[in-house]
Amino acid sequence: MPHKICPECKKSHGPRKLICDCGYAFGKTSKASTDTMMVTSPKKKPKFKLVGGPVEKRKPKPKPKPKPLEPDDFIEDFKAPQFGRVLNILIPSGYPPAKPKGYVGEKPHYQCNDPWPNGQPDDEEIIEWAHKVIDAGIKVDENYTLTAILFYARHFWEYNTPEYQHVRVLLVEEFRS
Repeated sequence: MPHKICPECKKSHGPRKLICDCGYAFGKTSKASTDTMMVTSPKKKPKFKLVGGPVEKRKPKPKPKPKPLEPDDFIEDFKAPQFGRVLNILIPSGYPPAKPKGYVGEKPHYQCNDPWPNGQPDDEEIIEWAHKVIDAGIKVDENYTLTAILFYARHFWEYNTPEYQHVRVLLVEEFRS
């Protein structure tokens, strides 16, 4: 890029320099129209013309006034939970609060030698176990959802096995209806 040379002090400047150190203002030579910039004298900074006039401030929209509250409004709007602060649990942490009937493993997890020595529990025992889990959650103000119960079922039945699929279908039918 060619450099600009100030006609007053004869110094060389870069192509983007608008005002020389001595105060000379270089005029615009680009495609911009010359009527947007007006140089009054060579030693003063350029002054820009306003295009369109002053901008009017917009008036803010008035905020709607809230209706006055009646004493009965508080009674209808506020409904306290039955057990204090109840949490809906989707993915629980830790071990399940109850074991299914017939499970003999020390800790609930399917990777034991033989966790079901008397065979798998029947359908009623599985549903009874799920209700025990829900009741244990209510005692600590937690609502275990169907997803949480199925998550706990993975501690006793290996995921994607026919036994787990049977338990899953059984629990979905019980709690979705």
